[in-house]
Amino acid sequence: MGRRSVNQGPSQSELHMRGELDRSRRELAKLKKGMVASAATAESESATPAAVSESAPAVPAAADAGAGSRGRAPGSPGDVEALRQQVAELTATRQRLGRLYFGQIEETRQRGKRLRQILESIGQINSELDLDSLLPRIAGIVSASLGFRVVLIHILDPGSDRLRASAFAGIDDAGRAQLELTDVAVEEFGSWLREEFRVSRSYFISHQHELSRQLQKGYRTSLGPREEWEWHQEDVLLVPLKNRNGDLVGYFSVDDPEDRLVPSTETVELLEVFGHHAVVAIENARLYHEREVQARQLREAGQRSQELHSLRSNFISAVSHELRTPLTTIRAFLDTMLAVPEGGLSQDRRQHFLGIMNEETQRLARLIESVLDINRFDSGDLRPERESVDVVEVVANTVRLLTQAAEAGQVSLKLVNDCADTLTEADPDQLRQLTLHLVSNAVKVTLPGGAVTVFLSGSAEEVALRVEDTGIGIPEAALEKVFERFYQVDSSLARRFGGAGLGLAVCKSIVEWHGGRITAESAPGRGSCFTVVLPRRSRPRVALQSDLPVPRASEGLLRLAIDMVAEVMDARVVSLLAPGPDGDFVVCAAVGLDARVMRETRIRPGTGVVGWVAENRRPLCVSNAQESGDVTG
Repeated sequence: MGRRSVNQGPSQSELHMRGELDRSRRELAKLKKGMVASAATAESESATPAAVSESAPAVPAAADAGAGSRGRAPGSPGDVEALRQQVAELTATRQRLGRLYFGQIEETRQRGKRLRQILESIGQINSELDLDSLLPRIAGIVSASLGFRVVLIHILDPGSDRLRASAFAGIDDAGRAQLELTDVAVEEFGSWLREEFRVSRSYFISHQHELSRQLQKGYRTSLGPREEWEWHQEDVLLVPLKNRNGDLVGYFSVDDPEDRLVPSTETVELLEVFGHHAVVAIENARLYHEREVQARQLREAGQRSQELHSLRSNFISAVSHELRTPLTTIRAFLDTMLAVPEGGLSQDRRQHFLGIMNEETQRLARLIESVLDINRFDSGDLRPERESVDVVEVVANTVRLLTQAAEAGQVSLKLVNDCADTLTEADPDQLRQLTLHLVSNAVKVTLPGGAVTVFLSGSAEEVALRVEDTGIGIPEAALEKVFERFYQVDSSLARRFGGAGLGLAVCKSIVEWHGGRITAESAPGRGSCFTVVLPRRSRPRVALQSDLPVPRASEGLLRLAIDMVAEVMDARVVSLLAPGPDGDFVVCAAVGLDARVMRETRIRPGTGVVGWVAENRRPLCVSNAQESGDVTG
């Protein structure tokens, strides 16, 4: 009720109205001419008897009476009054038809104005390639150009089955916040689109229909009192937005027309035309965004490739040097021993040569072991054998082992224990390797006269190992990379102090496998401080996807989040899943999961426990997943 008819060019009713108007104008002109003629006749007839009375005898009264009985003379006052009434009625009809006619002209003019605005707007939205800016602009154009005070746009995110409120017009901040929390499932939206509500390719659900009261009410406008035939606050007009393949992209929901009437089919069709162009603009913006992401990924991949090439070159150079140096030393002493005749070397001299060769052999073994450790950590084949270990004993043995090297370099090396209880659960071999790498690096980069101090501290839950030196220091820009494999702050320093850039990478892997954390603080010329914090109670390692598309700074937050959940829930297996590039949920970080499971796990949205939680945004506890078919699928 109250819907206006379609007006596309002059309609049949308009043509009929124009004909009636022309006909009334012609009749009115004839009547006016008739009135003039009747008035002239009346005057001539009234003047003739007066002239006769002056020259002829009086007419008997009976004659006058007989004349009156035969009827009024033409042009009498009664006829003139009737003619005037007809003229008045025809004039009113002409004015009414004129108003209708000019109303049609004004409506046509307004329609042309809207079309011009829409055409101009299409060019504007097609030039906007930022989706976050495009959607509010589309909502504003629908409101301004098509006469709706309230506009809401829902968009289907790729790989999802939820329509999200993404753009608004005529809605306050509180209403927007309320709508942003209310998603619509694609299946639910499809149930609203019944054939009985169809208007062109859109759907109008009247407030008189029961479905209107059953629809999801995220926000309701207050329109004040309305007549029955006017737009009601529970009326719903939905315009689905589909691409050229017929896939749903989103939908318009409009409210509160400016003229307070239910929109005409013509207005609905204009909405659909504009919606088609809006879909094109949305897909263009998405494609542009995807292209930008891919271009950035390509740039980052190219940059990473260059970095890896540089690291590879530095690694090959450093490892070659590290291998060649001990091999050269071993070969030199072997050549010397072989060249000296039997009995030419004293026992002390021989033992000295063998000791040096033994040290160089151990150096080679450590280098090869570091390379193998890195590979084992990456593949997940390394399984630490945890047992109760006294950290102070491990560190003290390392300090004793390196004291001779420190004295040779004129470096002071000491241990400071501020912790009464230094017991923790760890792999003793890996813990020795960790302390040996950290302390030997500190001794190696500290200049003569400097000092290296190893501090031990702890709390009820953790044990902390801190290695401080007064060495050459590390530039701030390089601090984030010192734990990367094969990375060296300066290749010239590698030549000077030795090393292949694997020690700190191995340290980081060991610490993470024990569920701990390692940090570095330094400044050039002011020394460095490396801090390792290990949990007293054995905790599984938090693993991250190797190709996780997050900034490096976010990795620490992911590890912390997983650790907190595992600690609070006392859980041995915790995983964090998020949508991947193809829309499926993938494991971003986990504790207690096999590396292969992390790499191969893929969950489609809406399926399984994960899909249910993601769709409903509520926590869920499943005691027996096999029996919970309603959520596990």
